Amino acid sequence: MEIDLRSSSSTSRGRFIKTKPSKKNSIDLIINGNSFIERNLEVINGATHFIMLHTYIFEDDEVTTPVVNALACAAERGVSVYVLLDAFGSQEFSDKARRSLIESGVNFAYFTPFFHFYRLARRMHQKVLIADNTQCIIGGINLAKRFNSPTTENPWLDYSVFVQGEEVHNIYLKIVRHYLKYFSHKKDELQSFKAYSHQVSDQVVIKTIENDWGFRYREVTRSYYNAIDTAQDEIVILATYFLPGKRLLNLLQKAAKRGVKVTLIFSAMSDHAIVHACEEYFFKWYLKAGFEVYLWDQSMVHGKIALIDDNWTTVGSYNHNYLSKYGNCEINCEVINKAFRNTVKEELNRVISNSKKINIADINKTFRYSQYLSFFLLNFLTLFSLIFLYRQSDEDKESILR
Repeated sequence: MEIDLRSSSSTSRGRFIKTKPSKKNSIDLIINGNSFIERNLEVINGATHFIMLHTYIFEDDEVTTPVVNALACAAERGVSVYVLLDAFGSQEFSDKARRSLIESGVNFAYFTPFFHFYRLARRMHQKVLIADNTQCIIGGINLAKRFNSPTTENPWLDYSVFVQGEEVHNIYLKIVRHYLKYFSHKKDELQSFKAYSHQVSDQVVIKTIENDWGFRYREVTRSYYNAIDTAQDEIVILATYFLPGKRLLNLLQKAAKRGVKVTLIFSAMSDHAIVHACEEYFFKWYLKAGFEVYLWDQSMVHGKIALIDDNWTTVGSYNHNYLSKYGNCEINCEVINKAFRNTVKEELNRVISNSKKINIADINKTFRYSQYLSFFLLNFLTLFSLIFLYRQSDEDKESILR
């Protein structure tokens, strides 16, 4: 199978933008749990020049307090530290923790505070930690005890990647525009970070891709479409809040008809009952289309990961629904590498072997109307929020440093 990872282009108010994959990288898969927190601490404690952290949910508790303390210590030893948290997702981040960071010299801000009503539907859903343009953690894992290390349950099934190499510099170029907006008084310092770069010898092809309707970026969506449309043997998608649009469904169905094995992995439970009902609404259609559907019941599923054929994988924050497609700021790493693909395949096989395979007989037809109603209502509310609560501002129309 050949996947097109050549330079892609788009326009933003007449400005031509190019991105291309990087080849000199190393990449490791991170499975949610204590190891994720430990890897964050390693990156923060090893930084010597700058740290940039932005995420959707950050809750200061006994599991994440070491991360808060490490950020403060980094600032105190002279590292330039920037923290940008989504105002909606990180409501539980305490004023005490925020003040301690600011007092230590950390540059701190909230993405889209609530008083910006006309942009309330645009959320910072990316999860990125970058240090010195040499190391980066990027993916779908939030920072909170209830996700990473709950007391009586397993960690949520979720994934990120640890990247070293030239792609880290490209990630910086993609994310810095958010920091230039919220820390405009630090523009010169933020732009100076561009000078830092690092390469490693491993030949892993990585391309960092975004969805951000404010900038008309739909790279993650199109990446999925392209990979599925050219799939020849196998498609495996582990997902949550999976409410696919008509085009994605058509591409998956066409793949199955030409002999591609399509496997979908979802959660047997959910933190949003209405979304879970909407997901179940599609189950009968999936089975009739010839897909295999599995439900993981060991914990909540929050991962956003997929593999196609023998060398294509993607890991990130992007969900297959209207919010990720048109509202949120999302970011994924698209990887062309057989060794990494095999690592992901081994993990997904582990999940499948511990999941329940769904059959037509398992579907309770009496709930089909309630599922349809949930699907209709949720999509209506989502579209309402996107239309009426997200107006593109002038600040969103220009890309910086690209």
